[in-house]
Amino acid sequence: MGKDSFILYTDQKHLLEKLSPEQGYFLMLKVFEYAENRKAIIIEDPLVDMAFTAFKTSIDRNHEKYTKILEKRREGGRLGGRPRKKP
Repeated sequence: MGKDSFILYTDQKHLLEKLSPEQGYFLMLKVFEYAENRKAIIIEDPLVDMAFTAFKTSIDRNHEKYTKILEKRREGGRLGGRPRKKP
């Protein structure tokens, strides 16, 4: 089971405001595409590419954080999980 969500931050809104509606729509499609399969995306429009890089950086950072959390939980499970509470 893979991760089927990602986080957008409100401080990234200014990136979209600099783009035309068509560029913004294209950017969001590419952001979703990257978040789904994490493969390299080539964008020819330099302004859209710059905005995409900011979104990509936060997606990568959050994915790394998520991966570390999963690994800690797996390790805890291997050790038997949380001790049971005493009644």
